[in-house]
Amino acid sequence: TLFRSAPVIKRPAGSPEGHYAIGTLVGMANEYCGGLHNLGGNVSDRDYVGIIENCAVAGYEVIDESTNPVTPGETAIGGLAGILRTNIDRCSAVTTIKLKTKNDRGAVPFSSIIPGYGDYISVGGITGRSQTFIYNCYSGGSVIVDPSLTKPKIYISGIAASAVNCRVVNIGNGPFVRLFRKPEYNNCYSYMDLPKPADNIIVGTIASSANFMFTDL
Repeated sequence: TLFRSAPVIKRPAGSPEGHYAIGTLVGMANEYCGGLHNLGGNVSDRDYVGIIENCAVAGYEVIDESTNPVTPGETAIGGLAGILRTNIDRCSAVTTIKLKTKNDRGAVPFSSIIPGYGDYISVGGITGRSQTFIYNCYSGGSVIVDPSLTKPKIYISGIAASAVNCRVVNIGNGPFVRLFRKPEYNNCYSYMDLPKPADNIIVGTIASSANFMFTDL
């Protein structure tokens, strides 16, 4: 019998510091949406027109072994996409996601006078971070957290873990777009094997509790 190892997507030790997103289909799926995205502008979180649909991945291992400092709150890992800022429909991901980062890798400072504030990791069976609609999607597989990881704050879910996106130049039209935290999940399910909650690990079957605006969902 011929045994084939699973295809592996790995972020190895020594990778560049800062934000990053890992997915089997795409790292960052970003769509510019209309409206004003600045302080005092209109929150235009319902006018995305693009869509990822009818996509499926299975059998991948996604391994994060990062060791260098990260941008606070901006690590995203998903079974399908690291970050979603476009709609998604009728997609699935069955993957094994392994967190094996350095336990005390630290945070990149925002400026010479504003220090970084911590290591926050979002992991989802479909996407690590989402601000849009997820329709008719499911996930399977497992999320495995190395027992040595006691310092990072880790948010894990079967579909999407966080609703805050990173501050990269092309992720939106202004610095406050990352705060439009009103995703929706419709007709989704997950059978992922997720780790038990711990002091630094927050787990949700469909969504975790990382910065969602729970009103008007």
